[in-house]
Amino acid sequence: MEYCVADCIYHLSNNPRSKVLGWCYSSKENIAKFLGTSSVTIFNNIDKLIEKGLVEKDNETKYLQTTKKWYENVIVSDYKETLEPIKKLNKGIKKLYTEPLRNFIPDHKETLYNSNKDNNINKDSNKNLQSKIAGINDILEIFYEQVNPTINFGNKTSRDATSFLIKKFGLEQTKRLAMFSCSVQGKEYAPTITTPYQLKEKLASLKIYTDRLKSKDKEKEIKIL
Repeated sequence: MEYCVADCIYHLSNNPRSKVLGWCYSSKENIAKFLGTSSVTIFNNIDKLIEKGLVEKDNETKYLQTTKKWYENVIVSDYKETLEPIKKLNKGIKKLYTEPLRNFIPDHKETLYNSNKDNNINKDSNKNLQSKIAGINDILEIFYEQVNPTINFGNKTSRDATSFLIKKFGLEQTKRLAMFSCSVQGKEYAPTITTPYQLKEKLASLKIYTDRLKSKDKEKEIKIL
């Protein structure tokens, strides 16, 4: 109970939103309610903590705070105990990788995972993946800004459809398709397309609409002539 009371005082006094930084001004009743005990128990344990030099009280305000002794013997100690398993793990990892990793493949020459060739392949793969992700996000951004501010960038269906379009038409052509489909929304005979998936599924309808526009433009030219 002494530890619980002191821990409450420590965290309340270090709350960055506290009106009195560095001090715990919460009532003993509130601390008792939080810990599920009585106010008398809280008072008794605070007195014990003060006697042990782990908590100090301001005589005028009656506010409380934990002391340097508490910090060095509890907070720092807990921190060291938390880090110890991580330190041991790090030492184990360093020891594990002191020798190059080797992969023995039957009927093949021995290959090293840490060879420059493999490193370059991995770098190229990472660049390609990042480029692909950036391209997909660019297409989704077009729909987000033009017609669909509620589009979900993480939606698998939308991302798969975008990836399909980019693979089939290339990034720049897919961007033009997306921008055109967004620009004609609400116009007569234009197919409703507000997501990459709808663009993929309605490409034929979009082409028919485009051909109709071209046909109308030709009729206008004939009338003018």
